[in-house]
Amino acid sequence: MVNHARTQNLLKLPISLQYSEDFPILQYVDDTLVIMEACPQQITALKNILQEFSISIGLKVNYAKSMVVPINVEENRTSLLTQLFGCTVGTLPFT
Repeated sequence: MVNHARTQNLLKLPISLQYSEDFPILQYVDDTLVIMEACPQQITALKNILQEFSISIGLKVNYAKSMVVPINVEENRTSLLTQLFGCTVGTLPFT
């Protein structure tokens, strides 16, 4: 189970929305798209949440099939984020 005291307020909305506090996540079948800032602390928090979720239900996240798709992010920051998350760099459009 996710320790909410540890993870609360670690993930910030990438765009401030006055009408909603929902985090921008799109899901289709077994794919998930999470839109967030290029922040090392937030990507680490997301990975920790996914790992705790994985442990609690017995499923594994395949980080090798995951990717970071940077939009207006410097190359060195993108490299850091992919290393932290354990994934590759993707580009738009993607399948």
